[in-house]
Amino acid sequence: SGAQRSYFVVYRDSVELANGITENSYRDATVLEGENHVYSVATVNVNETEGAAIAASEVELPYYGRKKIATPV
Repeated sequence: SGAQRSYFVVYRDSVELANGITENSYRDATVLEGENHVYSVATVNVNETEGAAIAASEVELPYYGRKKIATPV
């Protein structure tokens, strides 16, 4: 059995987009250029308790049409 660790849940337009994220960033590979979305991130602690979702601190739209979501500061 592995050690428990905290992770992030990413929401797009208030709908869960990704779960179990342990990296400091997440790339939304499904977004299309020209779309507008609201992203938020919540932390889930080792006890599986999810905190309140907060707005992401950085969203960038490269020319590829993908958005990179940075974790809250």
